[in-house]
Amino acid sequence: MKYKTLGQTGLRISCIGFGGSIIGGYGWGKVKDKESIAAIHKALELGVNFFDTADVYGLGHSEEVLAKGLGYYRKRVVIATKVGVRWDKRKKESYKDLSPEHIREAVEGSLTRLKIDCIPLYQIHYPDYNTLPIETMAVLNELQREGKILYIGCSNFTPVLIKTFQKHIRLESAQERYNLLDHTIDKRLVPIYRKMKMSLLAYSPLAGGKLIKNKKLKEIALKYNKTPIQVAIRWILDNNIVTSAILGIRTPKEIEEDVGALGWKLSAEDRLIFNHFRGIIK
Repeated sequence: MKYKTLGQTGLRISCIGFGGSIIGGYGWGKVKDKESIAAIHKALELGVNFFDTADVYGLGHSEEVLAKGLGYYRKRVVIATKVGVRWDKRKKESYKDLSPEHIREAVEGSLTRLKIDCIPLYQIHYPDYNTLPIETMAVLNELQREGKILYIGCSNFTPVLIKTFQKHIRLESAQERYNLLDHTIDKRLVPIYRKMKMSLLAYSPLAGGKLIKNKKLKEIALKYNKTPIQVAIRWILDNNIVTSAILGIRTPKEIEEDVGALGWKLSAEDRLIFNHFRGIIK
């Protein structure tokens, strides 16, 4: 396993991150907790030490399964969870809430479900334009001082929001959609990450599965005796701004395949092809 430093912290996290959206169960078809736990065990065995989840995944179920799967290792790995997206059971739709009241309630819920005393990386899931940023920042600062969260990250933020938040709190990471089909943040956000020494945590590295069956990607994968999934992940990790690629995991076999993206490099020629991949995919 390869590890990189998270932002300006001393935390070293695995370049392959275990994404906890699927183990939450909701919206992913039939997901068995037993298999999810087996996948977590396999990830630990392979050296994965970065586990990303959110309080809204399965309405807390993802955090509970993750805690059970990690067991003793809960306090020895880097757990990242998120706050700010809530579920309206009556309307059956999500909405954003970064109010101080909700964040305080949410952090206690996550701590309980994860069975830890301090959350290593607490991430703002999405912006909430109904709450003043200064109110959100104030409560996050308080939670840091109280020792309930260690470091703060953001997700799906605009350049303006990142700059605004960085004036009052330290954001160590940004989690963004980043893959062969969608890397628009290269020009829009990556320069800001570099300037502010933030880590990029890449989610949706397989573009929701769109890349797996692509003919051109299969051709290139054959050259390296790798799978299309491994090549797609390798392309992400070859971008040095990326600290970790977060993969949604369902089974032990999946995490084994994902880790196969490590230990080799794409040629400069193939990287050049991929730079124009959005235009040639069919």
